[in-house]
Amino acid sequence: MRVVALLLCLALQVAPAAVDEAAALSAARKFQQIADRSLPSGTTVEISEDELNAFLKIHGALALPDGVEHVEVSLRQGGAVLGARIDLEAAGKAIENLPVLMRLLLKGERSILVDGDLAIEDGQGTLEIVSVQVEGVEIPESVMEWFIEAYAPPEFRPYLTGEEAEVRMGLSGLRLEPGRAVAIVE
Repeated sequence: MRVVALLLCLALQVAPAAVDEAAALSAARKFQQIADRSLPSGTTVEISEDELNAFLKIHGALALPDGVEHVEVSLRQGGAVLGARIDLEAAGKAIENLPVLMRLLLKGERSILVDGDLAIEDGQGTLEIVSVQVEGVEIPESVMEWFIEAYAPPEFRPYLTGEEAEVRMGLSGLRLEPGRAVAIVE
């Protein structure tokens, strides 16, 4: 009986990693097919929230800026909530130009939640930031504008300011729904 209990405990510890790897591999394969433009135009590719989070967990360090880790996405109708741990100083940007209270809030490693509406249609995309919270405190819009100016690469700024911009990743459309993203290949 003890052997069965020990095997069950080991299986419970090993199984989530195996599931994460399989889901991450599935997402990576789908992303690659879209990027390679190897699918016929108009093909829909469904990526589950679990696949996306597994991909970020396993491969996120390759694409995320320094100081950003433990990223998790929750998909909802028309948008997503992204949670992460972020160390803005480690990300390489100074925060000395902010008011004292904001500097204290942003100093060191903090949890951040970003809620945004994302739409891609006919190869054009918009991202409207609904709210940002750091350690549960909502960040005012003026501070968000500073963040975008200070941290966002210039090529991403139009997406982050709600402007419509051309999507250059092989997608003609994207629908976000609870638990899944449905990509439409260009």
